[in-house]
Amino acid sequence: MKLINEINKLKNSEIKNKVNARLKEFSEFQNKDNKEWFAELCFCLLTANSKARTAIQIHKKLGTKGFLEADLKAITECIKKNKHRFHNTKAKFIVGARK
Repeated sequence: MKLINEINKLKNSEIKNKVNARLKEFSEFQNKDNKEWFAELCFCLLTANSKARTAIQIHKKLGTKGFLEADLKAITECIKKNKHRFHNTKAKFIVGARK
């Protein structure tokens, strides 16, 4: 019951607006091309077991073009420079996802 009360409080808070805005962003993805979908996939790969804040920084540095075209070494270095976790593994996942 306590959890339900907490959830209901969130439904009527500023969090609701943030969630709705993010849901709207996702709904707009149906009109995006494959390159933008791929960049979103890369962002998801970066945020797993890590901080979204650093994933956002990496996304800004590499951009969609970097996710699609940069070699494994460049992606690994970018992830590492941003002090993001699992730089080698995540770079391999990104390059592998291109297939």
